[in-house]
Amino acid sequence: AVAIYVRDGLPEIALKPDEQRAVEYLRHAATFFNEPDAQFELAKLLMQDPAQRPAGLHYLQKLSQEGHPAAQAVLADLLSRGKYVAQDHARALGLIKMAVENANASDRLWIEDIYQNIYCGSSKDVREKSKGLVANWKKLFAQPRPTVEQPMGLGRRADVMPTRVCSNGERLELNASDGKSPTPSTSTSAVPTPAMGLVPAPVKQPVR
Repeated sequence: AVAIYVRDGLPEIALKPDEQRAVEYLRHAATFFNEPDAQFELAKLLMQDPAQRPAGLHYLQKLSQEGHPAAQAVLADLLSRGKYVAQDHARALGLIKMAVENANASDRLWIEDIYQNIYCGSSKDVREKSKGLVANWKKLFAQPRPTVEQPMGLGRRADVMPTRVCSNGERLELNASDGKSPTPSTSTSAVPTPAMGLVPAPVKQPVR
């Protein structure tokens, strides 16, 4: 939280934005404490710098394998648009489906926005292919880590979310987690291997 305040600034105490220091704080929390939310915020900052982008993608893949819904959603969006990675609609749809299933109420709205964009733009073949990917990933991915629920915005309720429909009137299938824990991954790799199918081509690990 301190790193986010440093990154964005806090006028109430005359704290000016300092992105470089925020990166240092986030890197410390991400590296020494292996804190997933710090790794996610660090990934988003690193992605803005072409030289650091491989490190940002590394964290997104690692977190996606560990069941971090926000990281899964961001990586799915990149795959859908072909930004920084090779475009792959089936992988994007499969990954955003898992993100929706695991999303906290406080993150669900924006994650569903991404899901709607990807799902509505997918063909029947892509949707069928994504089902096979999801089934495979659920056997390989680690169980999502418990997270602290953030308070909902003013006037919003966790149990009242908008009905999602595509422009052609098709209603979206939005399934939250059924409470069953996914089978933990038996892989010892910190980053998903190409066989796991997260991205079409492997991303280089950051130089330490």
